[in-house]
Amino acid sequence: MSNSVEETLSTTNPEKKRSWFLSLKKGPIAFGLLLLCTMVTTMVVLASSPVHSSAAMNSATRSLPTLKNIISLGVAGPGGIAMTSAQVGWAFGANNVLHSSDGGRSWQVVAQAPANQVIRPLFVFDGQTAWYTLTETQTFTTTAIVRTSNGGQSWTRFDWISPTQFLNSISLFDQQFAWINTVDTSGAQPVFHLYLLGGSTPWQEVTLPGQDQVSTIQFLSQTVGWVVTTSADGSTQVLHMTSDGGQSWTTQTPPLPGNVPVTDGVSFQFLGFGDSQTGFLTGQFSDPSTGAVDSTQVYATSDGGQSWQIDGPAVPANTEAISQVNGWQITTAIPTFAPGIAMASLNEGEWRVQRFTLPTPAESEFSIVTNRLLFDSVISADRTTQVVYETQNGGATWQKLATIPFAV
Repeated sequence: MSNSVEETLSTTNPEKKRSWFLSLKKGPIAFGLLLLCTMVTTMVVLASSPVHSSAAMNSATRSLPTLKNIISLGVAGPGGIAMTSAQVGWAFGANNVLHSSDGGRSWQVVAQAPANQVIRPLFVFDGQTAWYTLTETQTFTTTAIVRTSNGGQSWTRFDWISPTQFLNSISLFDQQFAWINTVDTSGAQPVFHLYLLGGSTPWQEVTLPGQDQVSTIQFLSQTVGWVVTTSADGSTQVLHMTSDGGQSWTTQTPPLPGNVPVTDGVSFQFLGFGDSQTGFLTGQFSDPSTGAVDSTQVYATSDGGQSWQIDGPAVPANTEAISQVNGWQITTAIPTFAPGIAMASLNEGEWRVQRFTLPTPAESEFSIVTNRLLFDSVISADRTTQVVYETQNGGATWQKLATIPFAV
């Protein structure tokens, strides 16, 4: 493989000394995906040094916890891996789930779809916790959602709510509970629902903050969380917070960046929380008439999401969603149809872009543990195998780790 190439892009915010790592769009890479009616955008990786407005986030030596987030596999089709650490990871087969505990060198089937049903998608929370849905192949209706909390050794099945409801988005905050957002398509106008899933009463429906379409959800616990709703014309989104499990909601308006017109619409994407106080999201501002993106801004909170502050310079143009900050390690799987990708870091007001080559130009999904340690999963042309590769030097060279049978 060829060595990586480094470029420099200027930004304007020299007083902020930070280091973000993220993936930049390179060629026809497919990042935005749909899950049934809507689905959150698949996220790419980002990291930064901790410089924030709050005193709790000012110390460069502060030990920060791992960002809690979700890796979605199988949204667009079978295949893909999600390494949650250098040793532990998940793979999604043609109709099964596999688990590895030796760095991707060997894989064990831990779940298989029943006859006439498909597993899709798979939601990975950590090395031990994952959820998936089961769908009938004849009626295309969801029949169940299934959870493991022990790396696939055992699974708990929850019968689905209704054949007319489909999963819209999911938020996981521990090994037992999940917040589920669904859309009911039985009427002329789709109706959105929000449920807390788990415990002795599996499905607890919660009142949403309004009738608008729900874009995504993010929860820290059984009581604290956010819902992002989209206006009827799709031009802008609104951020709502609850601190009492959805009994009441408060609308939040993060500060507008100085270079963004007040008439712009905004769309929000959560990057995740590292603990009960520290979290990140992005706001993408665009012209409501043309759809042209004017700016994408990272926001941070150090008070549990009660308030949000602008965090650093605007994200460079042509950059997709971001999911890792402050060196916290979080992995993601990204469908790609191009041989190249780019990692960028922001240091003292300058973006440095490092481009590298994937192990093969074939259709693949890669999983990022750090900016140096990445894994890539490539499906063979005849779709009979899934080959796993690893790089420990940021994509300069790749090593083949395993070949997984890609059985239907």
